[in-house]
Amino acid sequence: MFKTKLRICLLILIIFFSGLYAGEKVNENGLNYDVSKIAINVINKTSSKDIEYKKQILKDCGNENYTLENLSPVVGPDELTKFIKANNNNPDIYTPSEENRQNGKFRANFHIHTTNSDGSLTVEQLLNTALEYAKTLPENEYMYIAVTDHNTVLGAQDIIRVLQNNPGKYSKLRIIPGIEIFTEYKGDNSGKKDVGIHVLTWCINPYNEFLAKEFHKNNLNDKWNYMSKDFDGVIKMMKEYGIVGVAHPARYSYEMGDIRYEYAKEMLDRYIKAGKSDKPLFIEGFYQSYPDFYDVQNDKEFQKYYNYINSYADEIKINKTGSTDTHGTSIFHH
Repeated sequence: MFKTKLRICLLILIIFFSGLYAGEKVNENGLNYDVSKIAINVINKTSSKDIEYKKQILKDCGNENYTLENLSPVVGPDELTKFIKANNNNPDIYTPSEENRQNGKFRANFHIHTTNSDGSLTVEQLLNTALEYAKTLPENEYMYIAVTDHNTVLGAQDIIRVLQNNPGKYSKLRIIPGIEIFTEYKGDNSGKKDVGIHVLTWCINPYNEFLAKEFHKNNLNDKWNYMSKDFDGVIKMMKEYGIVGVAHPARYSYEMGDIRYEYAKEMLDRYIKAGKSDKPLFIEGFYQSYPDFYDVQNDKEFQKYYNYINSYADEIKINKTGSTDTHGTSIFHH
């Protein structure tokens, strides 16, 4: 009797697991996923909010041949929020040093330009370059990258097109559709002249009616002229369309001709007021390309200013992210 029951139990287990590995469908929010085609850990980290984000992209793009399955590498707002908060004080994950690349600690570059603005790579070339590095990471780890072309959603739209044309190819990447917007900052105490501040927005829907109309060009002159938009207004506007933050915050004071601590404090205070929402706020606290603009190795005053900005960001609960602000042909430098 016992042996008979044991055989029955074993048979039930065999049938159950056979169904799983045969590509059984997993239903989440009415959507069917083929387990045999999508990594389990990607499904597990995809919240209902992230699925709705991708469904809206599909709806607005107007291409009936595009599928949700092919958007698996796209990062939604919930996933990105968790990543930002988990790595708030983890500079290694944003630092592409030789050591960090060899040991797989470098895992995110959240500010990259393509030929849709002033970058050197097409979106497809960029994804292929990132994929080469991602394949060196352990099996269950991914490379996070964001396409953030200047004042245009064309790069973000290219992400969707490339993913749909290459099903499954970029499964080692987590890809963030974004944009970098030039704004004009009129400071209260920051100096005699206005300064341009760059605002990053991640997890945008590049086919959203407003964004696609407002940021549809790829003419560089049009992009630079967008600086006529004021800093606070752009923050308030873009927080409705994604996760919004300030790019390379330690650059702006130098562009005014000197270091002004009161300017940095004022700017971050105004940013947190304008950006207040349920989404995380961030600055590029671990921006890797400052040496391309300043002699930071020998500039103790700059290092002091940089540390002050990051410390004040911690004080007022602004998260820190990082990037190389890539314009060239490598995800490892500017």
